[in-house]
Amino acid sequence: MEFNCTPFNRFLQFFEQWLKRRWTSFLGLILGVYLPLSIFVILAVQIWQQEGGLAWDVSVLTAIHGTSQTQLDVIAATLTQLGTRWGVIPGSVAVCLFCYIKAVGDRLPTF
Repeated sequence: MEFNCTPFNRFLQFFEQWLKRRWTSFLGLILGVYLPLSIFVILAVQIWQQEGGLAWDVSVLTAIHGTSQTQLDVIAATLTQLGTRWGVIPGSVAVCLFCYIKAVGDRLPTF
């Protein structure tokens, strides 16, 4: 029996065992991160290589521009300011506090 214990073979054994235990998480990572990112990269490269953009790009931008109104611009600007200043930071702090309380659980002191 030949026992080949090179670092690469040990890594392959580890990776095989890891995949057997966590194949669903790995599949989620591939489908949730790698696939959308690769689609975005392919689209960005196609746009970068073409001078005028994609064939449907002008029609989509024209349709969006055709629906523009002054009231919608004011609403969009207001929502943008709320989202960046008063929405993201308090929301992030709330999520962090929730995760901390969930992780610590019963160990929090009671007053």
